[in-house]
Amino acid sequence: MSPEQRELVCARLESSLNALSIALKAFSKEQWTFQASPSGWSAGQCVEHLVDVEQGVAARIQSLLLAGFSEPALCAEADGKERLLIRAVPNLTRQAQAPKQPANRAEFSLPESGFAAFCDVRAATLE
Repeated sequence: MSPEQRELVCARLESSLNALSIALKAFSKEQWTFQASPSGWSAGQCVEHLVDVEQGVAARIQSLLLAGFSEPALCAEADGKERLLIRAVPNLTRQAQAPKQPANRAEFSLPESGFAAFCDVRAATLE
C-alpha cells in the first residue's frame, strides 16, 4: 500500500469513527436496546456487529501481510478503485440481511461502552 493510499484509508477510518461518536451521543439506554421487531437489530447490536466485522477484516488483512501477500497483478488491478468504493459504501438506503443476530454481549449494554469497544478495535486497525 502506498503512503497516499494508507493516508486515504486512515482518514476514512478516523472520519467514520468520529461520525459514530456523534451518532451515539444521541441515544438513551432505552433507544440503545430498542428493537422495532423481533428480527430487527437494536443500535447496540449494530455496533456489536461493527466491532465483530472490523475484527474479522483486520485479522484477514494482518494474515495476508504476515504471509507476504504481494500480488503485483492484483494490486495493479485494484489501484485507483478506492474512490469508487468510498462512493459506494455510504449508501445505506436499503437494508441487508446480516448473517446472524448479535449476541448482546455485556460490553455493548450502553452506548458509551459499545463505543469504547469499537474505539479499541478501530485503534488496532489503524496500527
